[in-house]
Amino acid sequence: MSASSINFEFSGNQPGHWGADVERGIEMRDALAEQCDHYESMITANSTAMGKNASVFNSAVNIALATLGVGGLLFGYWLARHLFPQ
Repeated sequence: MSASSINFEFSGNQPGHWGADVERGIEMRDALAEQCDHYESMITANSTAMGKNASVFNSAVNIALATLGVGGLLFGYWLARHLFPQ
């Protein structure tokens, strides 16, 4: 599950979409402010996605370690019974 693909936001511009801003006469500072807001929302979405995936990954690691620990205990018990039969 933690290795599954997610929607991840990539930073960058799409010059093909600038035409509408130019036609509407949007000032450069307003366009840059809008871009900053857009980047902020992308960074927030990425942070949320990474936090969720980190939690899933940590759970998987804890389950794997617990499984190894239980397996080690059972193997130790089996080995002790075969090395020191009663």
